[in-house]
Amino acid sequence: MLIKQENNKINEIKPQKSSMMSSYISMTANNESTLNNGDAVSFDTIDQITSDITYQKDADTITFSESGIYIISWWVNIFKDVNFSFIAITTENQQGTNIASAGLNLDSSQSGRFTLSTSELVGITAGDKIRLVNRSAGAVRLASEQNVSAQLAIVRLSLGDMCNRCMNDYNTFISVNNNLNVDGIMQGQTLEFTDMTLQSNIGFDSNIFTIMSSGLYLVSFRANVFLESSLGMNDFVGLSISLVRDGIIILSSGNSLNDITDVGNTTQTAIVALNKGDKLKFISSTQIISGLVNAGGTSLVASITRIA
Repeated sequence: MLIKQENNKINEIKPQKSSMMSSYISMTANNESTLNNGDAVSFDTIDQITSDITYQKDADTITFSESGIYIISWWVNIFKDVNFSFIAITTENQQGTNIASAGLNLDSSQSGRFTLSTSELVGITAGDKIRLVNRSAGAVRLASEQNVSAQLAIVRLSLGDMCNRCMNDYNTFISVNNNLNVDGIMQGQTLEFTDMTLQSNIGFDSNIFTIMSSGLYLVSFRANVFLESSLGMNDFVGLSISLVRDGIIILSSGNSLNDITDVGNTTQTAIVALNKGDKLKFISSTQIISGLVNAGGTSLVASITRIA
């Protein structure tokens, strides 16, 4: 690994890449910096990186030298003070476009540490630059837990030496989202998507996904869920979204919040074996009537990618 240092700080890391490697970067933050709206998360340690991705610390910017389909996955611990309710971290490109995000709507009187996370499928063009940016309604502070306040990992799933089959033989992926606020969702109800950002060789019609080829698939989804009813002042409600195949749940996300809390974030990423002809849909598994809320640009995101 090659490391360029200035003033004893990592400025850019750009090691040589083996011809058998895909493209990836993994970084950790352990600082507790205060972030105003528009400020970027700064990472302190580069755990792993390949030569076609660079991280410039003085600009908190990741630059890609190869196009492809990437999984962007991160979590950030932040401390929110009182006086504002909306918190969000977004992944933004050089045009300021939000390409992956997570957020929560809270009571303005609530303060404390909150964890925001997402894993999303994103199309990247060579030369693109991205940053993790605070888009909360006010200043937040990174909150370290066991000396870690944030982690980020990005892996390219296509166009690499190791992944030629993904684009040639497989070339199978889809990414969809919903950016609307939706209420009145019953347990077991099919969730709706309003936009499709990427699609290849996976059918999609009336919120039903049709698998065109058997294999192993990376499935990732996230929802911002709010509660519309109560089980009791001291009860906890399981916030959950499930992936259903031909009427049977095969994957679920989970989060548990006191039911007087109005919004929670529930996510899941897993590898699932799927067969040609499988019909998939996402449903609400939350115990009571719930809704979706746009926080950080989206209320519901899902991606399905064949990896083997």
